[in-house]
Amino acid sequence: MVNIKKIVSTLNKVNRNATVVNLSLEADKWIVFSDHHRGVGDGADDFAVCKQSYVNALNYYLTQDYGLIILGDVEEFWENALKSVISKYKDVLNLENQFHIQ
Repeated sequence: MVNIKKIVSTLNKVNRNATVVNLSLEADKWIVFSDHHRGVGDGADDFAVCKQSYVNALNYYLTQDYGLIILGDVEEFWENALKSVISKYKDVLNLENQFHIQ
């Protein structure tokens, strides 16, 4: 049975803790990626064959002072353990983090 109160409570907590970013379409430069489907590097990992192209793109956009927005379906946690995915793509996660610390 679906616990609506728990869902609403969780969504409210996420909303309270969300980062608000004011975008200027005239002044800001943003790159948006979604649906990476990162796994653990096996045959079901849709991201594995795209990793190098993604890394190349991120390196380019980082040097051009773009902001990075990553939308849903990034990691495949329903298929893989969190620790396994993070371990496999630690280098990519560190590169994505560079957009947030510059």
